[in-house]
Amino acid sequence: MTHGNDKLLIESGIGETRVARVGDEGPVLFKTYQEEGGSKVGNLYVARVKTIMGEMNAAILDLGPDGEAMLPFNKARALAPQKGPKSIRHCVVEGTSHLVEIIRDRDIEDDKLAVASARAGLHGRYVRVEANGTGYNFIQKHKDKEWMDELAAIAEAFAGKMSITIKPAAFEADEEMFVAELESLATALMDLQQDMSKPGLAVEQASVGERILTELANSGISKVIYDDAAMFAEAQDLAQSYWPDLLPLLHKANAKANLMDDHNVTPMLETVLEGTMAIGQGGTISIEQTKAATVIDINTGRAGKGKVPQKVQEEINIQAAKAIMRLIRFQNIGGIIIIDFINNLNGGAISRLLKSIDRGIKQDPAQVERTGLSRFGIMQLQRQKKGPSLYETMMTKGTDNQQASFLGYQLLRIAKRVGLGGGVGNLLLSAPKETIQWLEERPGLITNLSERTSRTVSFEEGKGSGIEALSARLKK
Repeated sequence: MTHGNDKLLIESGIGETRVARVGDEGPVLFKTYQEEGGSKVGNLYVARVKTIMGEMNAAILDLGPDGEAMLPFNKARALAPQKGPKSIRHCVVEGTSHLVEIIRDRDIEDDKLAVASARAGLHGRYVRVEANGTGYNFIQKHKDKEWMDELAAIAEAFAGKMSITIKPAAFEADEEMFVAELESLATALMDLQQDMSKPGLAVEQASVGERILTELANSGISKVIYDDAAMFAEAQDLAQSYWPDLLPLLHKANAKANLMDDHNVTPMLETVLEGTMAIGQGGTISIEQTKAATVIDINTGRAGKGKVPQKVQEEINIQAAKAIMRLIRFQNIGGIIIIDFINNLNGGAISRLLKSIDRGIKQDPAQVERTGLSRFGIMQLQRQKKGPSLYETMMTKGTDNQQASFLGYQLLRIAKRVGLGGGVGNLLLSAPKETIQWLEERPGLITNLSERTSRTVSFEEGKGSGIEALSARLKK
C-alpha cells in the first residue's frame, strides 16, 4: 500500500469541527461538521408513501415518529420498476414502503418538509452500498488495472442486490480489509430491507469523527492530524477495528498548535471573505460569485509601473492557474466559472497555461470541463456542483442565516482560545447583533464554552458586520 503527501487536519471547536486537506502547494479542501442536535441528514428511514402530489411531481413520506418528508421525482427514479420514468407516479405507489435517506433537513421557518432520496446507503472508507439499485462503479480509475479488476470481481458478487460505489481509499487497502467492509455493509443493508412493515428510523447517521474518516480520509493522504485528544482516541479505535491501514497515519498535534493557521488555511478562508488573493510576482486574483456564474479576474497588481514585461505576465498567469484550480476545490465552487487571464500571450505561453489548468482538472475529484483560451484571454470552466460553495455557506444571509452561523462558530473559537490562555476575568464577546442573537438562540453552545473555559460569558455589540467585528477579551 502506498500513500500520497497530503495532510488531513481536524480542528475541534465548540459545536463545530473543521477539516482541511492540505497538499504540497497549499489547502485544497475545507469542510465543516456542525454538531447541533436535531439534524436528520444522513439518517436512513423505512418510509411509507403517504400521498402522491402530482402537481409537485413528488410524494409525501411517512417517517413514523419523526414526521414526514418529501420525495421529489428526481430523487425517486431508483424506485421505478421500468427504465425511463416520466413522473413520480412511475416510481412509487401510495401505501408502499421503501428505504430512504434524508438529504436535507426540514426548514421550519419556510414550513418546508425534509427531503429524502431513494438512494439510501451505508458508508465505509472503501465502499458505499445503496438500496434500490444494482451494479458497481469506481469514483475514479487507478493506474493498476489488475487491482481494479480484482476489486470489481469482489463487488460483482453483491452487485445484483444493491448498488456499490468503490471509493479511492480502496486502492490503498488490501483485499482482506476491502472484503470485510463490503461484506459487513452489504449484510447490514440486506438486513435493513428484511422488515419494512413499520415506518421509522432504521439507521442514525454516524458520529462526526467516523464521517470524517469515511468521507475524507481517502487516497493520497499521508497524515491525519487531530488537535483534540478525544477525537484522536476515537479515530484510533475506529482504525483498530475497521481500517488498520489508517493507524500509522493518525497523529495528535502539539497542544499549542493552531492547525488552520499553521498550514495556511486561515488565509485561504480570508480569501473567501475578501474576494481577493495575492500571488507571486505581485499579481492578484479577484473572485466574484453570483447566482449565474463565478467570475475570476487576474491582473498584474503591483508587478510594476507602466508596461509589465511579457515574461512576468506569463509567470503571473501560470501561478494564477495553479492557485485557481486549488481555490475552486477549496471553496467548492461549482457551475460556470469564467476566468479572465492577462492577455497578449504567445503560443508557447498559452500551451504552458493550458497544461497547468489540465493538471488541476486531473487532480480535482469533481468533474470539470474547460473551453480553450479565447483571443481575449477568456476561459470558461464547467465544474460539477456538489452542495453550496464555501462563500454561500459562510456569507449568505438566508432563512437559516448562514453568515451569522459562520461568524458565531468563528467567535466561539476565538473565545475558547482566549479563555484557555490564562489570565483573570470572565469572557466578554463582541460580535454583530445578528451573530449575538444566533448564539443566544443556542444556549448549549454558550454553556459548552463556559464549561470548557471555567468562565462566565457575556456579549456586547461589535463594530462592523463581518469577521472584523469579532473579538473576545477577559473582563474582571
